[in-house]
Order: sequence, then structure tokens, then C-alpha cells
Amino acid sequence: MMRGDFGTENVLIKDMQNWFKRHSDHDTSYLEVASTQNQRIEGWWSDLRRQHIQHWMDIFKNLQENGEFSASDIDKNILRFCFMALIQTEMDLAVSMWNGHSIRQSRNSNAPKGQPNRMFNYPELWGSRNFICDVHQDDINVARTQVTFRTPVCCDPDLYDILIGVMADDSLSYPNTSDEALALYRHLRRRVLRMFNMQ
Repeated sequence: MMRGDFGTENVLIKDMQNWFKRHSDHDTSYLEVASTQNQRIEGWWSDLRRQHIQHWMDIFKNLQENGEFSASDIDKNILRFCFMALIQTEMDLAVSMWNGHSIRQSRNSNAPKGQPNRMFNYPELWGSRNFICDVHQDDINVARTQVTFRTPVCCDPDLYDILIGVMADDSLSYPNTSDEALALYRHLRRRVLRMFNMQ
């Protein structure tokens, strides 16, 4: 069973879980609970925002407040082009840190303690078992039509080609830091807006 809160981002996950297990003997494959009932996840979201996300939110808010981001398709795509790889690296680090850390025993809790990766891969060490259920390949194929998979190009393919061309013409390289990504965004945005006579 998968647990999730009532957030809109979980609706598709809930529907897919229930659909995958519609032929199963299990009544429930997804349990919706208020996130306030799970202090661990609330604490995790708070830590994630403070340690990994707030920095990016501040950058984007400043761009908008300074008139350097208008939420146009061009701005959104240039932003993705410049920042997506760095943000993904940050999120991968957050996942790795969480899955490798040790969860302490909580008072008045039946939840197990240990490292999430180990608990998932070796449930028998915690007196549990693997609860993965087989799913028909036809069901997987149908589910694939309902989601969008990440592609190597994180923005509009036509604009991507233009941005790569501008970077080559101006001897620019991909950013390694948020400051470099910000400088690249500003440079590419100026060039593209000028190119399309929008500035």
C-alpha cells in the first residue's frame, strides 16, 4: 500500500495504484491521509525546502521582481535550459542523503528505525517482506500513455537548438553553479529576445 496526502500532485499516482491493483484481492492500494498525521514527512518537507529548494525559489522570485522573468514560454524554456540540470543534481543529492541516513526510533511509534535504502532492499531484516505486486505488461503499457517521461532536452526542442547555437557563437559553457546559471540565463534571454525583436 502506498500512503499519500490529499495534494493534487498525488491524484494521478493514486488513480494508477488503484488501477494497477484492480484485479487484486487487496481492497486498498493507496491510502490518503492528511500530511499533518505524518510528522516525519512534514519535517522532511521543511528540511528539503530549507536545505535544497529555498535558494532556487529566491533566485526565481528575484528574477520576476526585477522584470527579468515574465512567465512567457521563452522565459520558461530558457530558465529550464539554464537551471534544470543543476536543480536535478540538487534533488538527486537530497534523495541520496535521505535514503542513506538513519531513521531513529520515535517515541510511541510502530515505525521501524534504520536506513531507508536498506529497509527497502532487505525488508526481512526488519521483520517484514517485499510487498511489490506483479502488474500485467498491458497495464504498464496503458499507464505509460498517461505520463510524460523526462527527455534529455528539458525545454522546447526548437528553442534548445537556438540556445545551443548562441552558446557556441558566444563561447559559453553549461553552468556549474547557480551564479553561472543566472548569468547564462540573463545572457541567453537578452540574445533570444533581441533575435525575435522582443526587446
